[in-house]
This record gives sequence, C-alpha cells and structure tokens, in this order.
Amino acid sequence: MAHTLTRLPRGSDSQFGFKKESTYGTAVVVDKFLEAFSLGLVPNPRPIEPKGWKPGLRGKRHDADIAWVDGGAGAIGLEVPRAGSLGLWQAAFGGSNTCAIQGAGPAYLATFSPGAFTVANGCSLTMQLGVPMSDGTVEPHTYSGCFIPSWKVSCEAGGILEATFDVVAKAFSHTADLAAPTYAAAPTYFAWPMQPNVKRAGTTLPGVRSASVSVESVLNTERRLWDGAGAMALPLETELRSCTLELEVEPTSMAINWDDIADGTMRAWVVELVGTTAIAATYYPTYRLTIAAGKVIGDPISVDGPDEVLQKLTIEARDNGTDPLYKLEIMTTDTTIP
Repeated sequence: MAHTLTRLPRGSDSQFGFKKESTYGTAVVVDKFLEAFSLGLVPNPRPIEPKGWKPGLRGKRHDADIAWVDGGAGAIGLEVPRAGSLGLWQAAFGGSNTCAIQGAGPAYLATFSPGAFTVANGCSLTMQLGVPMSDGTVEPHTYSGCFIPSWKVSCEAGGILEATFDVVAKAFSHTADLAAPTYAAAPTYFAWPMQPNVKRAGTTLPGVRSASVSVESVLNTERRLWDGAGAMALPLETELRSCTLELEVEPTSMAINWDDIADGTMRAWVVELVGTTAIAATYYPTYRLTIAAGKVIGDPISVDGPDEVLQKLTIEARDNGTDPLYKLEIMTTDTTIP
C-alpha cells in the first residue's frame, strides 16, 4: 500500500527499518530505524513458464505463466552508529549474546560471538524499505524471514566505520503499511578520530593504512522443501564459517611483516575504534573485533614500481578450540540486544 509523505523522489528520502520476528517469515511491524546509504535489498520475481506448446502460436502463450516472487536478496549499507544497531549484529552472529551494564551505567558492553542461527536467537528479521516514487509517494517494501549470511566492515582514514550486511528474505510484500520512522536527534558514529588501532599479539601493528573485516557464515539459503509453504525454508548453517582481516601496511621490519607468513605463527589480532570522551567513568564508546588465532596468508613484501613500498596482508581466523573464532565487542548506551 503506497503512502504519501512529504518527500522528494530521491534516494535520500528512502527509509530502512527492522525488527526481530517471533516466527520465521511472519512479518512484524518494524520499530528500529537506521540511516542507511545503500538499500540494495530487492524482491526476486521468478515466474514459472510451462514448457508445453499449443499449435498455431508463433510465440510463448500469454496466459500460462505461474506468478512467483521468491522472497528477496541484496545488501544494506550503513555507517555504524554508536547506538541502535545491536539487533543487526545479533542477527549477523547468531547465538545467545550478552549486553552487560558497566559500573553504575549508562555504559553497556554488548559481546557477540558466533552461535546458532535460530529464530529464538533473533536471527530472523522483518526489514522494511520505504522507496520514493517519482511523484514523492513512498512505497513500502516489506521483507520477512530475513537472514544475514555475510557481512563486512571497513573504515577509511578520515571516514566513518561502514558496514554492509548481505540479506536474504523468505517473502516480499508491498501491501503492508509503511511504518512511521523515528531517528536519533543527533546520531553519533564509530569513526576514524576514535583512536583507530590494529593490534598484533597485543601490540599496535605499525604502518597500517587501511583495514577491513569480512565474515561468511555460509548459510544454506536455497532450501526449498515440500513442507506446505512453497517458499524458502529456514536457512541452515551447513559449512565452516570464515572471518578475514585485510590490511594495507607500510612495512617496517621483516620480523613483523614477514616472519608470521614464513613460520605460520598464529597470533591474536584486534581491530578497534575507541572514543576519547567517556560514556561514564572509565567506559568509552568502543567497537572492537577480535580474532583470537589469526594466520597471515599473504602477501610477502615486494617492489612493484618507483612508488612507496606497501604490503597487503590477509589474516584468516582459525579455531583454536578455546576462544570464539571471532568476537565483537560494542560499548554503547544501548541497554539490551533487541
């Protein structure tokens, strides 16, 4: 159902909202809204065409196709706010994660580690996009049964931490009402000025130019079952997860920039942004992603021309049997994981 709002036919007048579902694929009214810069989640129309023919026709007949919209898929891109995004990270990690008060508050530490992708764990979301038409009318695009099988975060020098969540949805509808969005009056973000740091075995790795982390949870989103639904069944985790840290580095020494490649030493790697103004007492806004056992798999230092010598390092998370494969800690004023 289309709703006329005071907006213009431009992407900046679109909206993005989400909420966890209590039943997989049963849409709920979204109530959490974030400012996104890319809304690539789109419906997936897959009409079924019969193979038979009718004598006398010179083309495909016009009245035999079976209409079918197979949910939706695409990416949501946003700058990571200091408050309001915990529900997305919960859906991206799975498991039963915690949000604990620090001291007397109002700082809270949310800790995420990989776990089971279940509805009870908040992994099935309803997402709604408000898409402006050429006359300013905003069309609601509602997706239910949304799962996040992969995601990536990165932060350029002088920029804001950005996250891209790849989404697959069980069902799509444009008849649900468009939810009225509410936003933070003055949003704050995790950004470059917040003491950016990459640590190797507890010590700052010198010369880091850029850093990004990519995670693949490898969910099977192609499950089509004879279960009376005629839609994508609940995604299952069917392969090993992967977490990859990619760095561009000004190499400083062979001991730091080569030895781990040569001898395969596993080390702890941390990527973090920590604010300089405390939320309370000694608790600061923090975004920290930890790989407990990371293997450097390339590249050796090389000279490719007359320009400055730079090195690209790829660190692959390995499971040491004790620590989480990867872990995310977010210190904010959010009191719970919705």
